[in-house]
Amino acid sequence: TALPRAAAVRCTAFRPDGTKFVVRAEGHAAGTLQHELDHLDGKLFPDIAFAGRLMTSESFELHEKERFFAYANELRDRYPTAVAFEEVDDAGNGLAVDEVVLQAELTWTGSRFERGVEVVVGSDG
Repeated sequence: TALPRAAAVRCTAFRPDGTKFVVRAEGHAAGTLQHELDHLDGKLFPDIAFAGRLMTSESFELHEKERFFAYANELRDRYPTAVAFEEVDDAGNGLAVDEVVLQAELTWTGSRFERGVEVVVGSDG
C-alpha cells in the first residue's frame, strides 16, 4: 500500500526578497512537493508510512521494482507537464511564465554532479 498523495498540487511560495510565486506540479513532482512539505511540518517518512511497509533495497529489487517502475512510467505518461511556475500579481492570481531558469547547487549532468549548471525550461517543456 502506497502513502496516499494528491496527483496534482499548487503551492504558493515566497522568494528570499518576499515576492510570491506559484509552483504547479503533477505526477511525481506533486508527490515530491508533498514529501518536502512533510519535512517542513517536522515529519519523516517512517513517521507517516504504514506500519510494516518499510523495506530494504534488496527487498525492493526482488519484490517491488518491476511494479514500481510500471507505475512510475504510467504517472509520467499521464502527467507529462511535471512542473510549471507562475508569477503572482498583487491579488495573488497566477500569471503564466514563458521560461524558467533553475540553478540548483548540484545538478546531475548524466555522468556526474556539477555546480553552477543552469537548466532552462521553456513553456513548451
